[in-house]
Amino acid sequence: MRLGDDQYCVRMPQGERPSLLRRRLALGLAKLRRQAGMEIEDVRAALGMSRAKLYRIESPDSAITVSIPDVIALCHVYGASAHVQAQLVEMARHRDGWWTAYQSGLTGWFVDYVMLEAEASEFFEFAIDAVPGLLQTEDYAREVIAAWTPEADASAIDARVAARMERQRRLTDGLAVTAVVDEYALVRPTGSSKQMRGQLERLLDLAKQPNVKLHVLPTTSGAHAALTSPFNMLHFRNMPPIVYVDTLSGGLYVDDERDVERYEAVADQLLTRSLSAAKSRKLIERCLEDLRA
Repeated sequence: MRLGDDQYCVRMPQGERPSLLRRRLALGLAKLRRQAGMEIEDVRAALGMSRAKLYRIESPDSAITVSIPDVIALCHVYGASAHVQAQLVEMARHRDGWWTAYQSGLTGWFVDYVMLEAEASEFFEFAIDAVPGLLQTEDYAREVIAAWTPEADASAIDARVAARMERQRRLTDGLAVTAVVDEYALVRPTGSSKQMRGQLERLLDLAKQPNVKLHVLPTTSGAHAALTSPFNMLHFRNMPPIVYVDTLSGGLYVDDERDVERYEAVADQLLTRSLSAAKSRKLIERCLEDLRA
């Protein structure tokens, strides 16, 4: 069963809409009911839930919390497999976390992403013009965020930088990270020479961690399937993978199975064309030497 048949481009502020996971849960439960050949009235009779509650549970626009016992009961009535039930239960879990302290500095659509990243077990990123956020130093992150959001005031930039640094705790939690970084990101001046040196040194340090695989896509690799299209791919233990694409006006979430498979194929192509981990470190070291010269 494919729980995610839709792509979401989320731009509204957090608090005015349900989370991405809540919408996926609603769509998944509604799809299960239809596959079971049941109407709302059939479910009401079987479980004693009110029609209003069932309609709200299945509405992707409803922000009400769906309890885990209700999800399990519905899955039982619909005859869902243990695997599908585990996916839906995972989506229903309450997900307040460290990010709530930074919501004033985070756009609503990115809070969704941070919540998903906190649950991910594996992470892939292809970055073109900047070092991936999870691998950035604080100084480098500040330069990137200030350039990306020129309308933001100093306090908002501080909050976003702090949130990015907090996200990096996942690296010490064992999150498996594979990053393909275009060579241009290593030579594009971002901040002062000192800041760039610090960023390259940070990459070399992270590349030594067993859960971080860092590959550089050299400029000599030529055209490829992801030209001008950086993206992140999140894998989970109990949910289908999700692809996230940053845009100037919001975040695009891709979870259609066929589309995700396309991104997976592109990720494999990028890894094939990239330098090995050892050769990538050598290239970063050469870039660092050039800055020190």
